[in-house]
Amino acid sequence: MRETATSRGHYLTNTTDATTNNESAPLEQLMAASLANYWAAADLYARLLNFAPNDFHAEFLQYILADETGFYNTLTDLYVSLFGTRPIFDREQIAFTDYRDGLYKAIKAELNMRRYDYEILNYLSEDISNLQAANAYRLAASGHNEHLSLITMLYNLATSVLR
Repeated sequence: MRETATSRGHYLTNTTDATTNNESAPLEQLMAASLANYWAAADLYARLLNFAPNDFHAEFLQYILADETGFYNTLTDLYVSLFGTRPIFDREQIAFTDYRDGLYKAIKAELNMRRYDYEILNYLSEDISNLQAANAYRLAASGHNEHLSLITMLYNLATSVLR
């Protein structure tokens, strides 16, 4: 895998942007872009742990990190089983200036990953043979809803405390 850490804070890598014509994008390309986003989110949560203001914040971030890492590993294994190769994507870090900004970027990353998951689900809904893949992405999409709630809570707490 090519690894390039940048400070540009990109949520997408050198793959098809989710806002373009994804109906014609192959599943392999969509899944690789999705995995790039999962990797970036897990990396962001790992780095945010170093900035957590207290154990309460750290516990939630550890929970989300473990969840995100699990989704990344499961979806990577699924990618390998479907396409016979490991996904290739640029590993770009999401930059943040402070803890609150990092939480804000995490909210954006979760929304972006959820959008990709639903686009992949739409693609998979046309092919009944990919039921295992569809179920994995359904589970991941529901995880993003939980993560969004938790991160939003942490963001609101950080905003009220850091003012």
